[in-house]
This record gives sequence, C-alpha cells and structure tokens, in this order.
Amino acid sequence: MTDLSTCREELRAWLRAHALASGPAADVAAAKAFQAALFDAGYAGITWPTDVGGQGLGPESQQVFSDESSEYELPTGAFTIGQGMCGPTVNDLGTTEQRTRYRPPLLRGEEIWCRLFSEPGAGSDVASLQTRAVPADDGWVVDGQQVWTTGTRWSDYGALLARTDPDRPKRSGLTMFIIDMHAPGVTVRPLKDMSGRSPFNEITSDSVHRPADGVIGEVDAGWHAAVTMLGHERVTIGSRRTAKTDPLDFAAVRALVRDLGVDADPAVRDRLAELHTRERVLELFDARVRQETAAGNAPGARGSVGKLAGALLSRLAVEVVGEIAAPAAAVRAAMESETGVDRDLWTRLGRDLDVPGLVVPGKLGGAGAGHVERSIVAEELGRALAPTPFLGSAVLATDALLALDDEAAQQDLLPRMGTGETIAALAVAEPGAPWGPGRTTATEGPGGWRLEGRETPVVAGDPADEFLVVATAPDGPAWFRVSGAEVTRSVLTTLDPTRRLAAITVSGAKAVRLESADHRVCDDPRAVRPRDRLLPGREARAGGPVLERGVGRLRGPVRGLSRGRRTPRSRGWRPASWPPSSGPPTSRPPGTVCSSTAASATPGSTTRTCTTSAP
Repeated sequence: MTDLSTCREELRAWLRAHALASGPAADVAAAKAFQAALFDAGYAGITWPTDVGGQGLGPESQQVFSDESSEYELPTGAFTIGQGMCGPTVNDLGTTEQRTRYRPPLLRGEEIWCRLFSEPGAGSDVASLQTRAVPADDGWVVDGQQVWTTGTRWSDYGALLARTDPDRPKRSGLTMFIIDMHAPGVTVRPLKDMSGRSPFNEITSDSVHRPADGVIGEVDAGWHAAVTMLGHERVTIGSRRTAKTDPLDFAAVRALVRDLGVDADPAVRDRLAELHTRERVLELFDARVRQETAAGNAPGARGSVGKLAGALLSRLAVEVVGEIAAPAAAVRAAMESETGVDRDLWTRLGRDLDVPGLVVPGKLGGAGAGHVERSIVAEELGRALAPTPFLGSAVLATDALLALDDEAAQQDLLPRMGTGETIAALAVAEPGAPWGPGRTTATEGPGGWRLEGRETPVVAGDPADEFLVVATAPDGPAWFRVSGAEVTRSVLTTLDPTRRLAAITVSGAKAVRLESADHRVCDDPRAVRPRDRLLPGREARAGGPVLERGVGRLRGPVRGLSRGRRTPRSRGWRPASWPPSSGPPTSRPPGTVCSSTAASATPGSTTRTCTTSAP
C-alpha cells in the first residue's frame, strides 16, 4: 500500500465486489463476516501495529480508505467503540499480554467491545460514579449499574470504570477493568426508545469476578484511563466520514435539489455552498487531527472541537434539507382543507413515532416520555410547518385528561389519541372569561347532561373528534366530555394558518361529566397538570397551573414595567398592592408617594397615607 494510487484502485475494486451487497448489517453475524473479509484483504487496522495484525501504515493510507469507503454504507458500526476507543486505550495503557490477547480479535471482528461509564446518577459527571470493585483473593468483585450504553447486547467485552478506593477524592479512587459481558452476574436489559428500537441498554453487575490482570492501566488510575479513552472517542467520532449514501451528505442533498428542480434557485445554491464548505473544512480538520495523533501528539481539545463540528454539520444538513424539501404544496393544501390538518400525517406520526401519545403512560398505550421530549418534538414539527393538531390534542387535551381522575375516560380516549385515531381539544375559554368557567352551563335531565354555551378560541377545535369542556353545573364548575358531532364550529382567522383556532357552540349538546378528585381542576381549569409527573419531594401548588405558566411569567414583568418598577429575576414578582384591588385605579397628581402602615384599631387592616412633593 505504499503506492497510494494503486492502493486506491485496488480498494475500489474490492469495495465494488463486497460492499455493494452488504449495506447496513442485518445482524451481528453479517457484520462480523464483513469485518473478517476486511481484515483478510488487509483493510482493517490500517494504522495499527503489525504485531497485532495491523498494517502499520500512515494516516495517508487511512485517508484513502476513508475517502473510498464513504461511497458505501459499510456494516462496521458495531466495531466503532472497540476499534476506535477501547482498542487504542488498551494499546496505550494495557500490558503486553492484554495487547496480544485483545487487539487481534478486535481487528478480525471476532469480538465486539462496549464502554461502561454512565450510571443512573453519574452521566456527564463520570467521576461521581458508584460502581464498586472490592479486592478478592484472586482479583476483584464488581457490583454496580450502568445505563445508556451502546451496543452492549452483542458485545463480548467492555471497558468498565469502577471505584476501588472510596476514601480517596472521587477522581483518584477509580480503576478501569476489562469485563467479560458473558460472565455470571452480568445482566443486560435493552432500553426501548420512542421509535421502538433499542439502541441503548442498562447493565447490572452483581458480584462479577474479575482477575487481577483485568485492570487497564494502574489501580486507582482509572481517571487517567477514562480521559485517554475519551480522547480517542473524540478523534473517532470527529473524524468519521458521512457515507455518501446518507441523505444528509452533501452529494445526496445536491442530488435531491436537482430532482426537485430547484438547483437554479440562488437561495438554494447559497445553502448548498455553505453545506459543502462546512463539510470540506471538517474533512481537512479531521485529517490533520489524525496525522498529529499518528505522530504521537495527543489531540487534546481539538478532538472535542471535531466532535462538536460534526454535530453542528449534521444539524446544518437537517436544516438545509428541511428548507429545500419541505413539501410547501402539501402544507398549503392541508392549511386550506376543511379541517386544516393532515389526518394521514397525524396517524403516521402516531403509528411510527408515538408523537400524539408522547407523554401518555405506557399502560395507556403511550410512549411514557416527558415534557422535555415533547418540547423537542414540538420544535421539529414547527420547523417543518407540519399541519397537525399537536398543541391542541397531544398537549392541552392530553394534559387535561391526565390531570383528571376519570379512569374510564382515560382508558377510552388516551389510547386512541395516542395513535392519532382520535383528535381531542380543550374548550375552556369564553368571551369575557378567557380561562373559564363562564356562561356555559350544564343541566342534568332524564337523558343525562346537556350543555349550553359558546367556547372560543379552541385550539384544534376544527378537526377535533372529542371536546373537553368546562361548564357551570348546579354544584359548581365541572369538566365534561362532548362528542364532536354535538357541537357547531366556526373557524377563526389567525396569523398562523397552520394552527387552526375555532369557536364552538353547544346548544343542548349531550355530555358526559368527568370525575375530578382535585377541586382546583374544576374551579380553575388552568390547573390541568399531570400530578404523577411532579419531581420527587415537590407538591402541586394551587398558584402554579401549567396553562397559566407561560402567560404568568410575562404578565408580572409587564405589569411591573408599566408601574415603573424593577422586576428582579432572583425573586418572585408582586404587584404594588397584594392582593390587587378590585376597584378602578385612582389617579394621583405627579410627585405623589403613597405608603401603607398597620392600623392598630382593626387587626389585619392598613392605613394608606399619600404625600405630594412640590413640583
């Protein structure tokens, strides 16, 4: 491989013969078979030493392989952690016996490695991990738990970080071990994500025995080993080339532009130029980092720069593709349709990604995610101008149902809402009573409950199949469920036509009263918050309802500024008088200063005194 041009031609021929039929590995066995073929052809471990099966060549040969293989999607992802992170760390810090034992099987694809760092209580702060390794007569006994680990299910070995001296400062008492993933006491549990896949895993080590020679580096020097491995990780991830078959690669984006017939658009060409420039700059940067690493110079912070630049490049590519390929005609057609939403898209989002039921508990057919994940999804739907009832059904109506105590309604509605089959809307606002309850009334008769009134505005009120309405019953405000067939709707004109608002009228509409053990949910419909999602140790506060939160955070500072007062962020805001006066404000001449003092005659009362200074 000293003649790079000859090497390039031979590699192209080999890839044409082997990589075309490969693609992403359907299973681990296929990935191992391809890696073995790669090793036999001399294309595995190009820069690794020859004594462990590597080729012993320089970074320029590795660059040739990276350039040519980027034309294909090689099934080598399972070996990235072992060959890019664990193997180089064993090479740097391991004993001669460890290097001889573990590195050749890594290159041949016979063994797969994983990294066991993150714990439930130690993610970004790795040094605070709690996994313990206790000395035994013939080695160590390891107990602990790791989470969010990649590729653990099919791994043979793992590099595990454990605390061996709890009396030393947290970075000083760590040791890195080689763990046999098939050893007794090791349990791997896949973690399913919202797509239904399980890219991450949870690992439990219960009295797992490791021999004395299973330490990478020195005992209690595991932090140095961890930093070394993280340095290799940054170089590996930062220098990884995007396959040209990837839809976010520049070549793929350019082909998409041509297919759409917008390649002559100046704005599109500017974005393509930006994407190509960023991609090329990152390639040159990565090539330099690889050369310096091969020369024995630690990448240091440059490895982190490369990793960050790669993430920013991927984000830019997503933005460019979204801008270019956004189906503007489809969005406009949905906006101008009868209901203003794309029901087929909403159903597919439910079937494929659980988007409508993102925060619905798993026992009710949802994904069981949190509000952070839902905010991320909302941002992406907004970026694409997706004409969906996400805010009205997946946020407002879902949170209301979860806050109520009507299990029958939850079991009936939430599973269908979670699949996108049913769209629900929250109807609590009325003219003159923006947060309800107002003039909408509920009367119970022989045929059940009947509602009379008008609610406006209602988010997703036009396409909704079911409505959750607050009305005044004889015993006070209450929640009711009303079928969409029982209401009359009128579409409101809005600045954002992708998010329909409607006014609904209920005139003798049949309704079902919903159960609510929390009186605040009826007295103040703004208090619809899933109580089971509060942080441990925190109680629901009557003054902090979810629906009011966004408005309330702005309302205080705006009032304060209108009164000429400061609104410090470090403490809660209060208006000038609390509780606020119900009467109209009184005018005062300029220069008037007022103060309140306790009145001794009547407990709890105050006396207000005003003085006017000379102009």
